[in-house]
Amino acid sequence: MIFQASPNPIKEIFAVLKSWDHIFSGFLLTMWLYGCALLMGFLLGLILSILRQYGGRILSRIATGYIEIIRGTPLLAQLLFIYFLPVSLNIPVGSWSLKTSFRMLDRDITLKLMDYPIFVGILTLSLNSAVYQAEYLRGAIISVGTG
Repeated sequence: MIFQASPNPIKEIFAVLKSWDHIFSGFLLTMWLYGCALLMGFLLGLILSILRQYGGRILSRIATGYIEIIRGTPLLAQLLFIYFLPVSLNIPVGSWSLKTSFRMLDRDITLKLMDYPIFVGILTLSLNSAVYQAEYLRGAIISVGTG
């Protein structure tokens, strides 16, 4: 038998509800990471699209090269490269962190907003998001007629 139903599904539901604060803090951390990466990616993408369109010969080629390299490599490869780059260059990353706490639904929730893995995640997602946003922003710039 490949799949067997749990003998007591109500017990499993209560186990999930007991760890609701962990699930909710993980959700908030994911939204924090996504929001930061999206905002930073938009700002960098706007700069890249302007450089690619109006940056002159050298800056346009640099922006185009960066966009094509990032678009041509998988996100996981970029994440691993950025995560292990300081270690391979013997740069200490330390154990720094940024935390916040709040109370919701009669529970104290502590979020570790920023430490090295979270920073690398935000940085990698920002750099990856920026190239795709640069392309659609450049297309939007091109579509507006001169006048």
